[in-house]
Amino acid sequence: MMGEIVSVVVPVYNIKEYIDKCIDSIVNQTYSEIEIIIVDDGSSDGTEQIIDEYEKKYKNIAVYHTENKGVSAARNLGISKASGKWIIFVDGDDYVENGYVETLVELMKKNSDCNLAICNHCEVDSADNKEKFNWFENVINGKIEKKDKLMLKLFGVEFCGESSRYFGTVWGRMYNLPIIIDNNILFPEKLSFGEDLDFNINYLRYVHNAYFSPRALYNYRMRSQSASREQVGKEKYIKFYDQCLEIISEYIDKSSQRALIDFIGLHSMYKILSTMGRIGVKDVKYLVNLRTGFRDTIENPKFEYFDLKKKVLWFAIRYKLAAFLNFLLRIKNKKEGII
Repeated sequence: MMGEIVSVVVPVYNIKEYIDKCIDSIVNQTYSEIEIIIVDDGSSDGTEQIIDEYEKKYKNIAVYHTENKGVSAARNLGISKASGKWIIFVDGDDYVENGYVETLVELMKKNSDCNLAICNHCEVDSADNKEKFNWFENVINGKIEKKDKLMLKLFGVEFCGESSRYFGTVWGRMYNLPIIIDNNILFPEKLSFGEDLDFNINYLRYVHNAYFSPRALYNYRMRSQSASREQVGKEKYIKFYDQCLEIISEYIDKSSQRALIDFIGLHSMYKILSTMGRIGVKDVKYLVNLRTGFRDTIENPKFEYFDLKKKVLWFAIRYKLAAFLNFLLRIKNKKEGII
């Protein structure tokens, strides 16, 4: 390889029906200077044989087999084996468009202060239908200058009409590998929820700007069996809330902290409600008293980051409208993420 290498880390676990499309999409990139690091997290469904065949076929593919330790451990192993200037993460059940790597490399090369390159993505359903989602609707091939804005966006905060969808993923991004190595930025292996957010927050400590392409070049497969979409118990959402409070207090500008805590608190309460089944008034009272921060969010909130849906949710919890909350959750089950 003669150019600047991009390391592509692909964690896989029991995804034999998807792995061919994923690897083929990486092998067929228009940018050829890539190394593909596939980490098998203890597969037993035949995925392990498939990736071994790819390693035999392509010189730039390296496969590592480990016991099952989770996606964070698999990505961390991939980081330790990477030798590129830049690094990207592709989940083994997803796939990318042919120009994915080249587009992000161009953003890095054209902008000397770029250490984080971002593109849009499509969500793919079980019938392979795609729906495009925009991260930054008001930024076209441009610079996202304020680190604080990126920090807040990670939590799903909306800005000036931009999407308020959760932004904390590591796919659809290109990172500077030396920054990761020099500062020992790794995925937290003890967390089973929110590990991408933790990684991004730590990375943004060393990055002041990012550059964005509106092209939807990453295809995220919506699978009910996907690790990131499994049912997460209320204890894990509480732990996630507590972890966010620590991050907010350390990294977020004080003027934004109270409003962001209320935003995260309301989101966490909604997620906890979704684990309860049918909700009664007693359940709402119990929820509000789980954390002092929850009670503060309901009784005296800062509405700065609440869109209309968040305000409706707050109203329903504040006035213990159990029947209406059940209605919202039924809608959520039909179309996840409506709140």
